[in-house]
Amino acid sequence: TPAAAPPAPPAPLAPVTLTGSSGGPLALGMLSTSPTIRRSRAARNGIRLAMRLSEGTEVVRIRIYRKTSSGRRLLSSGFKSPGASGLYRVSQNHRALRRALRVGRYEVEVTPGASRSDLGTTSRYAFRVVR
Repeated sequence: TPAAAPPAPPAPLAPVTLTGSSGGPLALGMLSTSPTIRRSRAARNGIRLAMRLSEGTEVVRIRIYRKTSSGRRLLSSGFKSPGASGLYRVSQNHRALRRALRVGRYEVEVTPGASRSDLGTTSRYAFRVVR
Protein backbone atom coordinates (compact mmCIF):
# COMPACT_ATOMS: atom_id res chain seq x y z
CA THR A 1 0.00 0.00 0.00
CA PRO A 2 1.30 3.52 -0.74
CA ALA A 3 2.37 5.67 2.20
CA ALA A 4 -0.01 8.46 3.16
CA ALA A 5 1.15 11.94 2.26
CA PRO A 6 2.12 14.06 5.27
CA PRO A 7 -0.44 16.69 6.23
CA ALA A 8 0.11 20.15 4.81
CA PRO A 9 1.46 22.72 7.29
CA PRO A 10 -1.14 25.20 8.53
CA ALA A 11 -1.35 28.50 6.71
CA PRO A 12 0.09 31.45 8.66
CA LEU A 13 -2.46 33.70 10.32
CA ALA A 14 -2.96 37.11 8.80
CA PRO A 15 -2.22 39.96 11.21
CA VAL A 16 -5.28 41.69 12.59
CA THR A 17 -5.27 45.46 13.02
CA LEU A 18 -7.86 46.82 15.38
CA THR A 19 -9.07 50.38 15.08
CA GLY A 20 -9.94 52.49 18.08
CA SER A 21 -12.43 55.33 18.27
CA SER A 22 -9.89 57.66 16.63
CA GLY A 23 -9.96 55.49 13.49
CA GLY A 24 -6.31 54.39 13.80
CA PRO A 25 -4.94 51.09 15.08
CA LEU A 26 -4.72 50.73 18.85
CA ALA A 27 -1.14 51.30 19.95
CA LEU A 28 0.77 52.59 22.92
CA GLY A 29 1.77 56.23 22.93
CA MET A 30 4.67 55.43 25.28
CA LEU A 31 6.14 52.40 27.04
CA SER A 32 8.88 52.58 29.62
CA THR A 33 10.55 50.95 32.56
CA SER A 34 13.92 51.55 34.10
CA PRO A 35 16.61 50.57 31.54
CA THR A 36 18.61 48.90 34.34
CA ILE A 37 17.10 47.27 37.42
CA ARG A 38 19.06 45.90 40.36
CA ARG A 39 18.54 42.19 40.97
CA SER A 40 17.60 42.76 44.64
CA ARG A 41 14.93 45.29 43.66
CA ALA A 42 13.52 43.02 40.93
CA ALA A 43 13.33 40.16 43.44
CA ARG A 44 11.31 42.37 45.80
CA ASN A 45 9.16 44.43 43.44
CA GLY A 46 9.13 42.69 40.07
CA ILE A 47 9.03 44.90 36.98
CA ARG A 48 7.21 48.23 36.99
CA LEU A 49 5.93 49.58 33.67
CA ALA A 50 4.41 52.87 32.54
CA MET A 51 2.52 53.28 29.28
CA ARG A 52 0.17 55.69 27.58
CA LEU A 53 -2.96 53.95 26.29
CA SER A 54 -5.01 55.18 23.34
CA GLU A 55 -8.77 55.68 23.49
CA GLY A 56 -10.67 52.39 23.15
CA THR A 57 -8.11 50.21 24.97
CA GLU A 58 -9.90 47.75 27.24
CA VAL A 59 -7.17 45.15 27.78
CA VAL A 60 -3.37 45.04 27.71
CA ARG A 61 -1.29 41.88 27.11
CA ILE A 62 2.10 41.99 28.84
CA ARG A 63 4.86 39.50 28.09
CA ILE A 64 8.37 39.45 29.55
CA TYR A 65 11.20 37.59 27.79
CA ARG A 66 14.77 36.80 28.79
CA LYS A 67 17.15 37.33 25.87
CA THR A 68 19.44 34.36 25.30
CA SER A 69 22.15 33.52 22.79
CA SER A 70 19.61 31.42 20.88
CA GLY A 71 16.76 33.95 20.94
CA ARG A 72 14.20 34.71 23.64
CA ARG A 73 12.60 32.69 26.44
CA LEU A 74 9.14 33.64 27.71
CA LEU A 75 9.09 34.23 31.48
CA SER A 76 5.71 35.85 32.00
CA SER A 77 2.55 36.45 30.01
CA GLY A 78 -0.73 37.90 31.16
CA PHE A 79 -3.54 40.35 30.61
CA LYS A 80 -4.42 43.48 32.58
CA SER A 81 -7.62 45.51 32.38
CA PRO A 82 -6.84 49.23 32.68
CA GLY A 83 -9.63 51.44 33.96
CA ALA A 84 -9.27 54.15 31.31
CA SER A 85 -7.11 55.43 28.47
CA GLY A 86 -4.16 57.72 29.22
CA LEU A 87 -1.24 57.07 31.55
CA TYR A 88 -1.30 53.52 32.98
CA ARG A 89 1.21 52.14 35.49
CA VAL A 90 1.39 48.47 36.30
CA SER A 91 3.71 46.06 38.14
CA GLN A 92 4.44 42.53 37.02
CA ASN A 93 5.13 41.18 40.48
CA HIS A 94 4.21 37.51 40.74
CA ARG A 95 6.48 35.09 42.56
CA ALA A 96 7.49 32.99 39.53
CA LEU A 97 8.67 36.08 37.64
CA ARG A 98 10.58 37.50 40.61
CA ARG A 99 12.39 34.18 41.03
CA ALA A 100 13.17 33.91 37.31
CA LEU A 101 14.75 37.36 37.03
CA ARG A 102 18.53 37.00 37.05
CA VAL A 103 21.34 39.23 35.91
CA GLY A 104 20.95 39.56 32.15
CA ARG A 105 19.06 41.17 29.28
CA TYR A 106 15.28 41.17 29.01
CA GLU A 107 12.52 42.49 26.78
CA VAL A 108 8.95 43.44 27.63
CA GLU A 109 6.20 43.33 24.99
CA VAL A 110 2.93 45.18 25.52
CA THR A 111 -0.06 44.86 23.20
CA PRO A 112 -3.22 46.93 23.77
CA GLY A 113 -6.59 45.79 22.51
CA ALA A 114 -10.36 46.08 22.71
CA SER A 115 -10.52 42.47 23.98
CA ARG A 116 -8.22 39.48 24.45
CA SER A 117 -8.97 38.30 20.92
CA ASP A 118 -8.73 41.74 19.23
CA LEU A 119 -5.25 43.12 19.86
CA GLY A 120 -3.53 46.10 18.26
CA THR A 121 0.13 46.94 17.67
CA THR A 122 2.82 45.39 19.89
CA SER A 123 5.40 47.67 21.50
CA ARG A 124 8.75 46.37 22.82
CA TYR A 125 11.18 47.73 25.39
CA ALA A 126 14.56 46.25 26.35
CA PHE A 127 15.99 46.42 29.86
CA ARG A 128 18.75 44.80 31.91
CA VAL A 129 18.87 43.30 35.36
CA VAL A 130 22.21 44.02 37.06
CA ARG A 131 23.81 43.00 40.37
